[in-house]
Amino acid sequence: MDDEENILTPALPVDESAASLKDGSIPTTGLGYLLHVRHEARNLASTVVADLDTTQFANNQTVFCPEDALNQVDSELMPSVEWQQEQVDEFEETRLRIIETKDEFRLRSNPISLPKLSKVTEWHRFCFGSKEKPGNLPLLSTLCRFHQPDIITMLEYHKSWLHTGFTTEKGRWIFALLAYLDKPVHSDTCALLRELARIFLKQRREVRENATLVNEINLLLSIIARSFDQHDLMECAAKESDVNQCAAEA
Repeated sequence: MDDEENILTPALPVDESAASLKDGSIPTTGLGYLLHVRHEARNLASTVVADLDTTQFANNQTVFCPEDALNQVDSELMPSVEWQQEQVDEFEETRLRIIETKDEFRLRSNPISLPKLSKVTEWHRFCFGSKEKPGNLPLLSTLCRFHQPDIITMLEYHKSWLHTGFTTEKGRWIFALLAYLDKPVHSDTCALLRELARIFLKQRREVRENATLVNEINLLLSIIARSFDQHDLMECAAKESDVNQCAAEA
């Protein structure tokens, strides 16, 4: 036996000296069959690689590498670390007040009727209104009626609605949902937050001439990065800003 066979423990003991095996013969007993299997195994290579001509598939390949928004950070739109920390400190104070009061608000009667969570279009109308009726603010009395899975579902909805552009109203709702989101977050929720951040980074470039919207996006980015421990979202931009500043000073 070779070294590889010695490592493995035989499932069935086979006394190879008790039986003979002729090449090409068909085993007629259980012992003969086991000897036949061992003989075939010894003649096989430990690693087998298929010999395929892959050139025939070359024309079917689609090479697409989407640009990562995290690698396209506009350093001039980045807020200072001090500003970020101030916003996050205020956000954490808001979260603390919510934790202290949400049970009280949950016990109060609320005259506002909420759509079923599965009604995406009705929720869009509830949040942002229509031509006939204005939207609703993300009040504590409304959000306290959500459970954590509802909060995550609403964040998914708002992420999809961001693809038509960022507005103050959308930012206000996302801020409120983040304030209600429990920590630590699940890995799937973490992925959702990072997807939101990528959209924010892209849309910040699109609204760069609007200082108000840039500040609102920076606020949400700071919360995701610093309050939900996604620090690399801001650190990569900070490093780029430092490099640009050093180059300017040189």
